[in-house]
Amino acid sequence: MHLAGGEQGIRHFLEHLGAPMEQWMEDLGKVQINEELIRLLSTALTSAMGEKELPRLMQERDEFLKSLKNLKMMTGIVN
Repeated sequence: MHLAGGEQGIRHFLEHLGAPMEQWMEDLGKVQINEELIRLLSTALTSAMGEKELPRLMQERDEFLKSLKNLKMMTGIVN
């Protein structure tokens, strides 16, 4: 989710998809994706990432996905 939010990370992701996600998780009990939760997750992720900046992580993800696609193409799994 953090990478899917682009340069603003999980904050951007949850601000746009938080409400639908609450509905998707109803079977887990009452889930409220509010500003407090967004702030908590954003702070925790920033701390966990340490020195790595989000744009760099996004670039690494993209390079990995390209390599994975190329491997699949070589084996005939993907055209």
